[in-house]
Parts: sequence; C-alpha cells; structure tokens
Amino acid sequence: MKKANVKWMDFSGAPPILLPKSLLTQWQGLFLLHQSCKSPDLEIGAEKYVICDDFDFDNPRTDYDRACATEHSHFLLDVARGQGLVFSTEYDQMAWWPEERMLVNGSSLPELKNSDVNWEYPMEWQATESEFVLMNACNHGGDPDMDPNSFVCLDLTPGKYVVERANFTDDYVHILFRLRAV
Repeated sequence: MKKANVKWMDFSGAPPILLPKSLLTQWQGLFLLHQSCKSPDLEIGAEKYVICDDFDFDNPRTDYDRACATEHSHFLLDVARGQGLVFSTEYDQMAWWPEERMLVNGSSLPELKNSDVNWEYPMEWQATESEFVLMNACNHGGDPDMDPNSFVCLDLTPGKYVVERANFTDDYVHILFRLRAV
C-alpha cells in the first residue's frame, strides 16, 4: 500500500473536532465572549474573548468543555445550526489520511491489511457539505491567527458515512477512525 504524505497535528490531549467549514466561526473552543475585558486573550473584529480554564465537564461553559464532557470514542456535537464530529485521542499526534478516509492517532501511518483491522463502535453521520476543518477543540474557529499546524482542511463527498474506531498495532500502536461511505 502506497504511503501518503500527511500532515501531523499535535492535539496535546485535547479532542479533535471535525467541523463543516461553514460552522468554523461558530466554534469558540475554550474562549468566552467578554466585551468589557480590558486585555482580552483574543479579539475577532469588535468581539473580545477570554480563555476559560476552569473546566467543568459536568456543567459545560465552553465549547471545549462540551467536547470533553463524554467518554465516547467519537460522537456528534451540536454547533450552531449543524453538528461537529468529536474524536477522543490517547496520543497527541493525529493525521488525516485522505486516501483511506481515516484519522490516524499515533505517530505514523500503519501498515494496513483490511483483515488486520477490527472496526468497532459504528455510528452513522451525515456529511451535509464537502469542505471540513479538523482542528483542536481548544481553538476558536474564528481566530484569524490560528496556528496552521493546529488544523487541516479536508474534502468529503456529501452523503451518509459510518464512522468506526479501531485499535491497531504494527510496529507502533494506533487508534484509527474510518469514515466509510454508505
């Protein structure tokens, strides 16, 4: 199998979220709007935001809290008028492998043979658009200065997918998330 040239991103323990590009600016990450703040952590136009680092996953205040408030390996999360797809990670490094329509959590692409992979936790997901952004759930999607190494843009054909998870070990341990068109 030919290995792709993929972009590895460091999520540093934070969950990645896959958002339709049209919802990107609606995702506020770990930021809270605070118009009266004299020294905001982030300014987007006239809006001022502060970082909320007193995490409360039982009573979420931020989008980041909502993304962390479950123990599912992958799940849908309401964002404005649509949904994002959140993934749990155990290793900081993750990449989108477009040829396989797969997220790889680990530090390298695996040597896959279909019979070697035990896919679990199937979940249906409807891709309503073709342009998506995979990013760290901490980030504010509207941040004009977002680190280009903290996200990747990807294209998917709109339609129904089954999202599945697998643990896979070759020379390394990997957590895989496959987006299988149905």
